[in-house]
Amino acid sequence: MTAEKAVVEVPCPWHRELLGRLLERHSRQVLPHALLFGGPAGVGKWRLALSLAQAMLCDAPSAGLACGHCRGCHLTT
Repeated sequence: MTAEKAVVEVPCPWHRELLGRLLERHSRQVLPHALLFGGPAGVGKWRLALSLAQAMLCDAPSAGLACGHCRGCHLTT
């Protein structure tokens, strides 16, 4: 693990609730094996997907966000 902090993607404010629901499903191990993010360009689909992946890989997520310090966080950069 490196001492540098990995870049942590913060979801758009309008995705916070959805991200919370997805992470809650992940914690209960009922998240589908694949997700398709659809919508018009510029609404933050990539940002939401990346913040979800980072939070899922993080060893110590807090409030739905990755810590930025653990090995899992550095895997996403």
